[in-house]
Amino acid sequence: MCKKKNNKAEVPHVCELCEHAILINDEENILCSKKGIVSKGFKCGKYIYDPLKKIPMDIPKMTVLTDDDII
Repeated sequence: MCKKKNNKAEVPHVCELCEHAILINDEENILCSKKGIVSKGFKCGKYIYDPLKKIPMDIPKMTVLTDDDII
């Protein structure tokens, strides 16, 4: 079998972005419904990507042009 090639950026395979993960008040750990309390970077075989948990990149700020900048 061949793997599909896509143009999307690769999503890291970590439990922080898993469907089974629940965020808790600890910054280092998460609560997994399958494995219990694990670190955010933990990887297991039950991983299912949840796109709603991915934090989007910041949008770069636009610069304001003045009349002197336009020639």
